[in-house]
Amino acid sequence: TQVEIAKKLKISQKTVSRVLNKDPMVREDTRELVLGELARIGYAPNLNARNLVTGRQNAIGILMPGEYTLQSIYFTEALSGIMHETKKSGKELLFHSVSESPETIQDFNMFLHRVDALLIFNIGSERKIVPKLLKTISKSSKPFMLIESRPDGKYPFATIDNHLGGYLAGEHLLKLGHKKFCVISEKDASLWEYDQRRDGFLAAVETRSLSRRNVYLLDTEKRCELTPIAEKILSMKAEKRPTAFFLMNDHMARVLTVELEKRGFVIPRDFSIVGFNDIKRETELMHPFLTTIRQPFSELGTETVKALLKDNRDDARLMFKPELIIRETSAAPDAARKGRYEKNS
Repeated sequence: TQVEIAKKLKISQKTVSRVLNKDPMVREDTRELVLGELARIGYAPNLNARNLVTGRQNAIGILMPGEYTLQSIYFTEALSGIMHETKKSGKELLFHSVSESPETIQDFNMFLHRVDALLIFNIGSERKIVPKLLKTISKSSKPFMLIESRPDGKYPFATIDNHLGGYLAGEHLLKLGHKKFCVISEKDASLWEYDQRRDGFLAAVETRSLSRRNVYLLDTEKRCELTPIAEKILSMKAEKRPTAFFLMNDHMARVLTVELEKRGFVIPRDFSIVGFNDIKRETELMHPFLTTIRQPFSELGTETVKALLKDNRDDARLMFKPELIIRETSAAPDAARKGRYEKNS
């Protein structure tokens, strides 16, 4: 117990408690002495008991709408930053998945009482339930922040500047000398993030006084089913084909690379390809390494927790800038490529 530790080290029990509560006023040599003894005996503070005494839960809740959230790279990648900053703050993390069923709504109300603050992942197909949950959370007066919310939202949020990401992709390909493009999305995704990326790309094209008719906007019929699109592009006359592709995520970009290579083309000699996200398993585990737009997920997680724990959190509007990562799948269009096009037509 704390009392026994205090007696052994010949210090007050209050000092031991201050060390456990990470009081910055404790002398460093005293802190190290106490922590050394705590480690030796395997002491662990009873957080539940402390919470009952203080009336605080000392926990941040992570709210996930639907099962998709657990599969989302937004969740898995941002979580590392969230966990790091939460640990630094001395708080715990509690996770809760919610859907539109009455049972999960009731469970959510119980979950709300167990946490001091909330981070809400506003992603996935079931995020339409989030506005309903926000009404309940607002009534509780507990601080919260939305992650990946629309930038025009009225609640405190943290998100990536998707429009800028699309613009960076377009700007990069334009600087390389490309003039005909294909932007590929998913037909049934219904994600405003994808809309923002596409609009950013088109904005970049228009800054060079090029017509939007220079950009083919295509959607996959099924998720990441790119065979029909590859065949459609390659059926075009050589002079009308796009020379560069921008896809909404790295996996789609990798699949398209494989589809084109199967048909005898070489990336980036014949086509340039740019993805989005910068997920290592897609960008750096296969050649050619993928040029992409990196989303600062870990930074988003860290800074969102910091903002959540501040007194002026209600005014938090965090917009994180993506970054262009140039690798092996983008290059200047080759003037001699016309002969190769005709050969493959």
